[in-house]
Amino acid sequence: MYNRILRIMIVLITIYIYLQIDENFKVTYKINSKLNITKGWKSYLLSTIIFILGFIIALWLTGSMLNMFTSIAASVILGLSICLSKKVVDDAQLTNKHI
Repeated sequence: MYNRILRIMIVLITIYIYLQIDENFKVTYKINSKLNITKGWKSYLLSTIIFILGFIIALWLTGSMLNMFTSIAASVILGLSICLSKKVVDDAQLTNKHI
């Protein structure tokens, strides 16, 4: 039970930190603008790829070594992938409204 609460807290902290960094440095916009995919498919493909890769890496880390460091690393990767995929979808929806 304690391990799950710790993972959830780390994911939430990672999402908060990423949102603060993205607000200052526009990381999502830079990633989104460098890819040559049509706007209709960009949000779907990017969010799916980012989330699946983050989920696979998080599962691989927790499955290979079960200690506190890998649990924290997996939670950080999962939090980043969730936040990045959500921001890419939101950014693509905003650009589609302006077209």
